[in-house]
Amino acid sequence: MGNDDNAYLCRLNLKISRQGEGYAALVEAVPGGEETFQVDPAEIQRLLSRSKLLDTIFNHHRPDQFANEFIHAGAEVFRLFFDPFTEFEALIKRAESKNAPVLISIQSNDHEIDQIPWELLYSPEHGFLGTSPRFQFIRTVAEADSDSELSAGPLRLLFMASSPDGTGPLLNYEDEEEIILNAVAELKQKKKLEIDIAEGGTLEELTTLLAQKNYHVLHLSGHGYYDEGRNTGFLTMENESGTPRQVSAQDLADTLIGNRSVRLLFLSTCQSARETAYNTGLARLLASNGVPMVIGMKQPVRDSAATRIAGSFYRNLTIGWTVSHALQMARHEYEKETHRGFQTIRFPPFQWAVPALFVRDGKTAVVDWKKPPAHTKERAACVVLYGKVKHLKTGFRGRRREVREYLKLLREGSPPALCITGAGGIGKSTLASRLADRLHRAGCVVIPLYGEITHDMFIRKTISALVSARETEHVNYLKELTDYSDKIDYILSNILGTEQWVYLLDNFEDNLKQSAGFREFKNPFWEETFRYILEQLPNTCSKVLITCRYTVPSLSEDRLFQTPLKEMSAPEARKLMLFSREYAGINFMQTREVYSAIGGNPKAIEDLGNLLYQGESTWEALKEKLGIVQKEMREFTIFKTLYDFLDAPAQCFFRKASVYQEPVEEEGLRLQEGDNDLLHQYVKKLVDYSLIQAIEDDIFKQTLFHVHPLHRENIREEWWQEGEKEVAHCRAAEYYLKKTAGLDVDGLSRAVCHLQEAKEYDRMADLITDYARELYLKGFWDESLYLHNFIITDKERIEKRFQATACNNIGGIYYKKGDWDKALEYYLRSEKISLEVGDRAGLAATYNNIGLIYDKKGDWDKALEYYLKSEKISLEVGDRAGLATTYNNIGLIYSKKGDWDKALEYYLKSEKIMLEVGDRAGLATTYNNIGAIYSNKGDWDKALEYYLKDEKISLEVGDRAGLA
Repeated sequence: MGNDDNAYLCRLNLKISRQGEGYAALVEAVPGGEETFQVDPAEIQRLLSRSKLLDTIFNHHRPDQFANEFIHAGAEVFRLFFDPFTEFEALIKRAESKNAPVLISIQSNDHEIDQIPWELLYSPEHGFLGTSPRFQFIRTVAEADSDSELSAGPLRLLFMASSPDGTGPLLNYEDEEEIILNAVAELKQKKKLEIDIAEGGTLEELTTLLAQKNYHVLHLSGHGYYDEGRNTGFLTMENESGTPRQVSAQDLADTLIGNRSVRLLFLSTCQSARETAYNTGLARLLASNGVPMVIGMKQPVRDSAATRIAGSFYRNLTIGWTVSHALQMARHEYEKETHRGFQTIRFPPFQWAVPALFVRDGKTAVVDWKKPPAHTKERAACVVLYGKVKHLKTGFRGRRREVREYLKLLREGSPPALCITGAGGIGKSTLASRLADRLHRAGCVVIPLYGEITHDMFIRKTISALVSARETEHVNYLKELTDYSDKIDYILSNILGTEQWVYLLDNFEDNLKQSAGFREFKNPFWEETFRYILEQLPNTCSKVLITCRYTVPSLSEDRLFQTPLKEMSAPEARKLMLFSREYAGINFMQTREVYSAIGGNPKAIEDLGNLLYQGESTWEALKEKLGIVQKEMREFTIFKTLYDFLDAPAQCFFRKASVYQEPVEEEGLRLQEGDNDLLHQYVKKLVDYSLIQAIEDDIFKQTLFHVHPLHRENIREEWWQEGEKEVAHCRAAEYYLKKTAGLDVDGLSRAVCHLQEAKEYDRMADLITDYARELYLKGFWDESLYLHNFIITDKERIEKRFQATACNNIGGIYYKKGDWDKALEYYLRSEKISLEVGDRAGLAATYNNIGLIYDKKGDWDKALEYYLKSEKISLEVGDRAGLATTYNNIGLIYSKKGDWDKALEYYLKSEKIMLEVGDRAGLATTYNNIGAIYSNKGDWDKALEYYLKDEKISLEVGDRAGLA
């Protein structure tokens, strides 16, 4: 662990107070002296006006275009409050001599001072102090030195995400969970960290969890806002029903009263540090009410930025650093990500300045890592039985959206009968028992029935429940009745009609006849009664909850709502493994391999874990046991039986649908079966048998279809007809290529993989090289490297001309990354192949690129030599586009030599050709270079004219790298 402690820091304490109409500032260096000075209130007002402008810019889709505004604001803060302090640089030097950071503490009880963007503090010598590892920032709320001792490790973290219905945008809390889990997984395995993830997002659950364990860190994720009308911050949490509940700063503070273990509250919510009146926002008020440290967000924060910063923060915190150090390094790492211009869309710049750390007692450590760890004893999942139905009292993971959705369906009661369908082991029974338990806690009586059901069993179970409830009058009356129909009628009208009961019918497939393809009931007498119960159920106060592998036949939706349960998502499945002691020897990345092999089937995950627990729990052992689990699951899900129930055309369609590795829209299936009526017929049958999953995507409001990985593995090679698999892969590639409008890199990668499987090697290579320029311009360099490796590693089956182009493109990527030697290596490989195959146009492009390398190395004469080689060939082969690029590069050489007129001559040549050939991205670059020439000549108006032309085109073509 790290050995980071506030005692090793150099500190700079800035205290600002209002004095009359002005402000007095006291700056104290530790070690060192202190100074006081006055700050002009007019200067403060100008700074606040600039700060309001920054609030708007933070939400701009391209804040990087306004980098100077951020710099000027940060520099202005530095000038007002740190320039007057004469010992600042001396303090920095003392810190450097001790190899220690400087902790900057800002303290004021004035609201306007609190609105200053302190995290953007900037000086020419140090850049943004908020991203420099040499500094740390805290906003000190009160001078309340705490004498309480820090507790021993391991670090205990509670994560809760609130995403109630009806609030937008829908929170993708699984991504944040996974990033945080990924950051802390190794520490969890080493027992240096304990992490718990709340099932829901209610205030009541939070209160319960905090009472059960002494957590050091509480992480709350969700939507937040500041109500200027009421001058208070709010966190949008959930009610038990999943509806929104607005929790004020004071409500949350009241929940944490008396809790002495939580050292840090991380509010990953928008505007959680915002306030328009002093001490009314979530973060500051909570710190004022006794929480030692609170991290809040001053502005709306992008999901991508919040999760990336949180993951980096926890990774640093769990190696033993203090909160201030961990947050500073998270800012530093995020800024490094966005420093490369192509990241600005995925990780918008300056979002690192949104989090603010409020500290109550000046100490930013969470636990005392020097003390012997005090581990909480890990409890195994508590399993109880509802009859024969297994119920996880504790240890239930995932299925949060399903729990909420199904509870809502059951509570609304239209119809009051719900059937959860899905393949064996998918988790139907565990989920249903969870739903039954929630309904039981809400006052319902739960009657579990398992497997094949008869009239007698239904009545006996009902009487047993009545006996337990001491309803002797009902019991005696039922015993007097002799006719089964009379007993059912009495139960429906006199018991279910007045009481809230829930019948849990688990493994209902046992009531269906296998020889009839599970499309008929075994017992017609029970079928008639079952249908009668469902018909009368809407007239009662009760519910029926069913689990069945297959769709229950011949029942309308107004009688029984049947919904397929999808497999666990990748984050849920990996979370299940991470929290299982059986997977203790498997790291977080290896859980991805497990998921790709067996998917999100909880039984398969459990069975594999049991095999690991009985033997050696290592990655090598796991790979050996995967095959065992796949075979067992094939038998458990009776896959071959279900496959044989299909006729030959349906089997063919199922095989073709199985080539998709990920869920696809209906269009993906339609490409495999063009007849719309047949398509819907096949899909319905496959969904009924749980061979294909129909997945409702709540975020994009669409239905996706997916063949489970276990089923894909079960399709034998000999079942494929000749050429059938290759055609299916070609059609799959066509599906993904249709989705690549706007450059869907993931779709492009999948299309490439399908073309490889289809043995369409040259078509695959052509596709990659066609997209190379767009990938390059939009900054997807690593993705482009991955795709080009398909070409250069398959020399036997792909034409040499593609090999030459691929090497040239890879060289370009390494050039952009600044690895010029690696770039030159690939350019020379491209030159060699181009000479072999006589590709003159390709050779011209490669010579141009080699010239770029020598240009970067400062050998301008050598660069010019290669540019002129490129020019000669481009003129011979008539490659106008290539010629334009070469002219631009020749212009750059003359510009560096100081011959601006000669440079301008070549730039104008380049501009003329690029306008002719329509090379918009290249034209933007040329305009930028022309602007630089006029700037060097002192013609500022002309320079600005060309810079604006460059910016306009760069925005139009989406050149992220160029704009950076």
